[in-house]
Amino acid sequence: MLIKNLVDPEGRPFDLRFSQQIQERSASLAPRPNEPVHDADGRYAVPGLHDHHCHFLAYAAALASVDCSASALEKPEPLIRFLSEQISNHPNGLRAIGYHEGEHGLIDRHVLNRVSFTTPIRVQHRTGRLWIYNDAAIAQLRSNEFPDTAEREDNGKLTGRFFHMDDWLQQHFPKPLPDIARASRQLAAYGITGLTDAGPDNSAETVTLFRAFQEDDRLLQRVTLMGRPDLDFISTDILTLGPCKIYLKENALPEFEELCALIARQHQRHRAVAFHCVTAAELHFALAALAEVGSLPSDRIEHASLCDDEALNIIRQLAISVVSQPIFIAERGDRYRASLSEDDQRILYRARSFLDADIPFAASSDAPFGNANPWLCMRAAIARTTPSGVTLNPQEVLSPQAALSMYLGKAEDPGRQWRSLTPGNPADLVILDSAAIEWDKPPRVSKTFINGRCVYDGSLAA
Repeated sequence: MLIKNLVDPEGRPFDLRFSQQIQERSASLAPRPNEPVHDADGRYAVPGLHDHHCHFLAYAAALASVDCSASALEKPEPLIRFLSEQISNHPNGLRAIGYHEGEHGLIDRHVLNRVSFTTPIRVQHRTGRLWIYNDAAIAQLRSNEFPDTAEREDNGKLTGRFFHMDDWLQQHFPKPLPDIARASRQLAAYGITGLTDAGPDNSAETVTLFRAFQEDDRLLQRVTLMGRPDLDFISTDILTLGPCKIYLKENALPEFEELCALIARQHQRHRAVAFHCVTAAELHFALAALAEVGSLPSDRIEHASLCDDEALNIIRQLAISVVSQPIFIAERGDRYRASLSEDDQRILYRARSFLDADIPFAASSDAPFGNANPWLCMRAAIARTTPSGVTLNPQEVLSPQAALSMYLGKAEDPGRQWRSLTPGNPADLVILDSAAIEWDKPPRVSKTFINGRCVYDGSLAA
């Protein structure tokens, strides 16, 4: 395939030929006999975007769910009334996402039973760490024995609130796989050609699922899988073994020596580690362990939600990367301003500070917990405005080029090496429907190519 009349990020016109993984870039390529030719008509082209931290299966499920976050509701109304209005459209079970007690108050099974006693209702907290079930949903769980972590009332009955029990709930709640093809097509429409699934519980079963999704063309993107310490498989061009995901929880940190031993075992097999760190305590604990054991350049900090100057310096010394989510400023910034001190707001979801410290820095959606549209995340990094229009931490704003680059890093080395439209790079390409990016609104993707194949055509989707 030959694509002519493209414009690259530097504003230079060029033509591009795809031949599997081989690309020829020239201003004067001639079509070969019977070769398909696409005229980009001077449209802007960038390498395919990579989402460096998301949860693909949860994202696919979220597309079929009801968003009950305050920002998603058309009008302010009580959660019970909103769910009651939705229940008739979900007779087999209602799955709601985006709940936060700061917007809707605390809920449990009794509150959800007021919506329905007979239709199973499951509500996920915005952080992803809590599920609330009504009695009908609890009755569908294939177990009469619940872990000690299941919250109970004083009389010993379940409250319906399940903290940090995703793995157990997935094993015991009957549900079909979500619409994988729909989710993949939506990501392709955003220009996402690759993703890193950051699930800490990804296992051999997950590998089997993803391989099947890719083989039958439901999943179009290249995938890097983080996962459990024992996760191991032979990587291919489209499915790659990623870091060992270590999910730290400030109120239940592991023994320091055990954590160091885990890191050492992963490093011995030349596998990186990726630490979930949303509090300052979690971040310093992770950095202390890496300093004790020694780091690999491919080791990563996920989120780095609160990163003080001391932690910033340690990250630089360890020469590891940070993958964060500027989109949360645009989505949750007002709540952060109301709940965090000024000192914490100064170190919240930093961006420019990482680049100024020469720390490899990349962005991601954390979908479904953040919006999967990468262009919205880039705009959030450039403006850093909250939903009410307040600029949060203006010293952390990024230039448009830096914001775009957050999605151009290689999957195995986010923020360190940018992919480009040159020979030797994967034949992944995004053509926008304009000759430049207008940052006041998300750009429209015209076409998305993965491995030289057009997987999204905006003209057909219109």
